[in-house]
Amino acid sequence: MGKDELTHPKFKNELNLNTVVLLVGLVATIGGAFYTAGQQAKRVDGIDERIDGHDNLHKEKGAEFAAKFADVYARLRAVDAEARRIENLSYRTTVLEQGAENTQRALGEVKEQLNTLSADIRVMREILTRMDKNRSP
Repeated sequence: MGKDELTHPKFKNELNLNTVVLLVGLVATIGGAFYTAGQQAKRVDGIDERIDGHDNLHKEKGAEFAAKFADVYARLRAVDAEARRIENLSYRTTVLEQGAENTQRALGEVKEQLNTLSADIRVMREILTRMDKNRSP
């Protein structure tokens, strides 16, 4: 070999302390990364399950609320119908009262006319009796 040629050192198949520490660190880092990824996946799965459970809770509560709302709405319609019936009864009572007042007033007028007629009949009787007395000598 000549003086100008470069020579490279021979490969030594030895493990020194730095290599062992670096390899242990690399394996620990990779293992930690996989462990962290697994834990993160578990947490995400747990969050997904919680979200699904919460969505189901909302669906159940929504259905329960809709059922209660339908019940309240049915009651409201029944109360509204009853209120209309009561208003109708109130109107009918008012009409009957007005009719009774009109009937009472009409009866009062009839009584007055009967009194007038009875007075007129008395007067006519008196006139007729006088006329009969004047005719029969």
